[in-house]
Amino acid sequence: MLSAEKRSLMLSRYDAQYRQLTAELAGLGYVLQGTLIEDRRPCGKPACRCHTDPAAWHGPYRRWTWKAKAKTQTVYLSKEQAEISRPWMNNNHRLDYIIRQMRYISLRVARLHGLPARKR
Repeated sequence: MLSAEKRSLMLSRYDAQYRQLTAELAGLGYVLQGTLIEDRRPCGKPACRCHTDPAAWHGPYRRWTWKAKAKTQTVYLSKEQAEISRPWMNNNHRLDYIIRQMRYISLRVARLHGLPARKR
């Protein structure tokens, strides 16, 4: 059993961490689900030198992929579109992390207030 002083200290720490996460969340900016993939590859022309020299592969090709209704969706992007969307996708990854941290802290605080542990 935790002493009232230790419990209060822990609640204070969790509250500070939670406030820091909410502040970061407020300044996050646009979020876009998915991943940006850039790759190079050989073409379909058998006589092209890209088939014998990997340094001559074509590209880069920029693809945005995401899941929708349990299926992977893919669209090709221009260089400009990729540059615009890359930080938004990074923001989405950060958003996911922040929400996981907020849930973790909330569960710890709930337990400090006597809520029973969840069953797995």
